[in-house]
Amino acid sequence: MQSATSLRLASLRRSWQLSSRRQFATGPSSGSDAAAKAQETAARAGKAAQETAAKVGQFASKYAGGVGQKVEHYLQSYRGPVVYNSQVVLQVLKQVYRAEKLAPPKSLAEVQSAYKTLFENAKNLKYWQDLWASGLWKKVAIGGLEVYGIFKIGEIIGRRSLIGYKLD
Repeated sequence: MQSATSLRLASLRRSWQLSSRRQFATGPSSGSDAAAKAQETAARAGKAAQETAAKVGQFASKYAGGVGQKVEHYLQSYRGPVVYNSQVVLQVLKQVYRAEKLAPPKSLAEVQSAYKTLFENAKNLKYWQDLWASGLWKKVAIGGLEVYGIFKIGEIIGRRSLIGYKLD
């Protein structure tokens, strides 16, 4: 029984590895193909967001009566701006992706190697001395501030308040 389960798990793991390799191996052949595919995906996402907002509105009006109609009106009034702003953000992110020539890692080994190098350097005193002597510490500090800033923005969004939590 256990050998059959382990064989099944091994075959699933192998098929997942092969499919993930194929996924990264077969991508758009040019930038215009990628842009067209991204635009198509954005259009589908916008349509899905509109459909979801409409379903939420129908559900609210069906089960909550007058309150549901108010909620539906509230959601309908924000549907357009939310869809528009999400598409703007998507377009900006696509431009950054192209300008920075970003690409997903080809394998899990690349990700593991990057983190392993990062942690080994963090523990190595010689690395920090060389970093200080070469002046690259400024770039590392700026990168750290960027990461901290993104983290803080996420916290502000999560709290829905700039300072502290709303307690009322």
